[in-house]
This record gives sequence, structure tokens and C-alpha cells, in this order.
Amino acid sequence: MILIRLQLSSFRGYERLDLGFGPGITAVVGENAAGKTNLVEAIQFLSLARSFRTNDDAVLIQDGKNVAVIDATLSEGALTRNIRIELSKDAKKVYVTGSPSDVSANCRGSSTSSNSPPPTYPCFADRQVSGGPSLISASPNSL
Repeated sequence: MILIRLQLSSFRGYERLDLGFGPGITAVVGENAAGKTNLVEAIQFLSLARSFRTNDDAVLIQDGKNVAVIDATLSEGALTRNIRIELSKDAKKVYVTGSPSDVSANCRGSSTSSNSPPPTYPCFADRQVSGGPSLISASPNSL
């Protein structure tokens, strides 16, 4: 699937971000501490419903805010889907094209221990998109 649009709200250093992606390769450049890694983290979060930087989703929410949102439009050919992930201090909700996804229960965000291993399952592998391929991601252990 191809990322068409990414919107962030209260995610890490981004109060609000609305990015459109064109065809071809996109390069993200900027000064140190400009938010490039946070942007990559948000894009990766769409695949696994977890961060590659932390086991605690609460640190992804801006200080003083209650919720962070990652909202993306993806396409493959004529098929277009939206994935929305809402993070709060104690919950994670995943929506695929407006419908709550059962992966929310399978992709718990916060871990009680920073030493806990990441989940070994792909969070979206069992989610079929009508008329198109599955939303598939690699296991965190295989990355």
C-alpha cells in the first residue's frame, strides 16, 4: 500500500501535521531535532500499532494533552483506505476506514516493564481489506 496522506495530532513534537505524499520517492530532510524520526515513527506505527522506540504509548502523547492521533490515507490501485489510531494514556483504538478494528485488543500499547519483549505477531495481518490484499506487516522480531 502507498501512503497518500498523513495527519498527526498531539503526537510527540507535532501539535498538528498534515502531509500529502506524491508519487515516487519522498525524502525527509531537516535539522537535528526537527522531528524526522517522530515522523518515521508515526508511519511505522500504522503498520504495527506500536512504536519502535518505546513500549509505553503514553510517551507518544504531547505533554498536557490527553490523546494523540495518527490518521492516514493509504491506497493500492483503485482501493483507498483510512487507518486512524487514537492513543490515550491507558488505551489504544484502531479504526480501519471508520470501523473499529479488533486489532485494538491484540495490540496493547503500554507495557508494565520496559524489559518486556514486543509482540511477536503482525497486528494487521489478519485484517482483510474488502476487494484487496491484507494489510500486512512484519513481526517486530523479524525487522
